[in-house]
Amino acid sequence: MKYDLIIIGAGPAGIATAEYFINSSKKVLIIESGNFDNIQNYNSKNDNVVGDFSIDFAEERKRAFFGTTSLWRKSGVGGTFWEFDYNDFQTEDFLKWNIDYRELKEIYNRAWNYLNTRPENLNLIPNLGNLNFKELINKYSVKAASSFYTFGATYEEFILKKKKELINSKNINLLFNTHLEKIILNKEKNKVEQIITSSTINKQKIEFYSKNFVLAAGCFENNRILINLNEQNKLNMESLGKYLTFHPGLNIGEINVKQNTFFYKNAIKKLKKVFILKNKEDLKYNDLNYGLTINPIFKEPSNSKNIIKKISIIRDSFIKRNLQIFLSHTVKFFWSLEIIKYLIYKFRSYFISINKLNISIIFEHLPNSSSLMRINKKNNSINIRSNLSARNKKFIKSKILKNQLILKNIFPEFISKNIDFDNLKFETNNHHHGGTIIGNNKKGVVDKNLKVKKIKNLYVTGSSTFPNSSIYNPTLTIIAISLRLSEHIFQIND
Repeated sequence: MKYDLIIIGAGPAGIATAEYFINSSKKVLIIESGNFDNIQNYNSKNDNVVGDFSIDFAEERKRAFFGTTSLWRKSGVGGTFWEFDYNDFQTEDFLKWNIDYRELKEIYNRAWNYLNTRPENLNLIPNLGNLNFKELINKYSVKAASSFYTFGATYEEFILKKKKELINSKNINLLFNTHLEKIILNKEKNKVEQIITSSTINKQKIEFYSKNFVLAAGCFENNRILINLNEQNKLNMESLGKYLTFHPGLNIGEINVKQNTFFYKNAIKKLKKVFILKNKEDLKYNDLNYGLTINPIFKEPSNSKNIIKKISIIRDSFIKRNLQIFLSHTVKFFWSLEIIKYLIYKFRSYFISINKLNISIIFEHLPNSSSLMRINKKNNSINIRSNLSARNKKFIKSKILKNQLILKNIFPEFISKNIDFDNLKFETNNHHHGGTIIGNNKKGVVDKNLKVKKIKNLYVTGSSTFPNSSIYNPTLTIIAISLRLSEHIFQIND
């Protein structure tokens, strides 16, 4: 079967790469190893990691339409959309993106339009109880994100909308439950000649041909596929699998709150939308990025879980247009007078009792060649070495100690966490980058247009191309660079 473009992976990167091709004259195939209705885990029982990070391989990546972010469809689960800062792209001492930040800013605008949202304009952190947030604002900068899709229902609608657009497009085929079996190159080893796929249901194998191919299978899978291709064809991609970075964070203390102190729920929602605070003194002199987050810890009313679950079933069945489930649960909800319990819950939840505010630091993970991925040839499992450089460790130690002192001076209630800096183990925040990085002639697997340097018609998109990490959620940037790639391939195919 012959196509103009084949996209491997239907996560945010793959779906955004298809955007310019919708209802065009180009024939497009999107291959996804998962499906739309179920969110599946990868087989990761043999995967392992050593070093400074712990990785839950089962939870870090999912097989589904819209990839791991399909988890955001669930009520109460979700992330936020952030733009990276200037110094995430343009740094003198480490790997560069090889893309001008002004161009990325313009592409961010396209990504916001694609998502039909914008960052909330938060010019003020609400004054919570006796805490001196005005002094905090004077001392720190504030950056807001778009949390429009954070609470499930609106993101479910967005995913359904994108699925409908693709299915109804006259030129795009979606192939679910299909695994990439093999990439076959031409004799010169500089062009993809065909790919072979196999069904995850009946193991049927199919050959596909295309002018161009895009790997959009997620960071770890992009690496796995290219590492195997590199070794099978002896392509000598020196940087492949290297410069992995993660999204490390660490709790540095908490602000205790009196039990009789109450806050408006809207104020707490506003606070949670802000990736709080970078010390303004560090903005001018710091070439590494970091920030603090403030996370309110509070208890929902005792009966909230049961009520929220029932409301979620009614809402989700309405969105999915499952009339039978919607009517049966709605009638039961009203007939049993649970609507009264729901109204009481909504009234009580208008005010929230907070026990404490957790303070965490999120910092940039500097790329280094010793943070890398290798593939176990016996079982095709992932082996990761994850390292923080000495410079990275020195930087984070100084920022933690400095900010603990600042917070203690502002908030007498702040209790610093005692941190053993010699024995730290970091979480990844379920975000990983690198391995197939954008780079110059000496370093890098793909060029600035995300084309694999040694192969004429193979592209890679997603966080695996990021030369370094940021302190922010990568989803918006993944979508932005994939929209940029979509336009580029569309133009060269014209």
